[in-house]
Amino acid sequence: DVKTAVEGMQQSSKSGDKPWLTWDEFAELASISAGFQIGRAELSVLCDLLHQLGTIRWFSDSETMRNKVYVNPMWVIGAMKTVVSDKREEWEEQMRREHRGCLPHVEMHAHWKRESVCEEVEPGEETRQLIELMYRFDLAYPWDSSGQRSVVVSLLPQLRPDVCMESFLKVCEQEG
Repeated sequence: DVKTAVEGMQQSSKSGDKPWLTWDEFAELASISAGFQIGRAELSVLCDLLHQLGTIRWFSDSETMRNKVYVNPMWVIGAMKTVVSDKREEWEEQMRREHRGCLPHVEMHAHWKRESVCEEVEPGEETRQLIELMYRFDLAYPWDSSGQRSVVVSLLPQLRPDVCMESFLKVCEQEG
């Protein structure tokens, strides 16, 4: 069945395969596993069910992410974790000191690339999707209308807000 096939993919993604499939790749996997062609409506219902069960992560309500099915939900958690609780404390401190938690997307991309989460050479669709995941899980918020920076909650300065907010806003405005 499809659930068993996805669970098999989860095991292989731990050994290096990509942790997600395009919609078309997932449709092919589901059809092969079921033994017959599954229509788009039925596949949507199946994806919703597998998402609710925690077998996959699929965000049908997102324009940028609905064509990607995360067959390894733990990979999603790991990708988010690399930014919000990096095991390298010096990176976290640098981001707090230099950006006050208001990270340029190019910096987030560079970090994900160093951590082997993102394969893109330059920030692109994959980086946008990872940032959207951070927004979805309330780990980050858009900073301004330019769409080039985000506030990463865990990287905000650790001072009381009434002490640092004015300074925080000034620094972020100066940066762009």
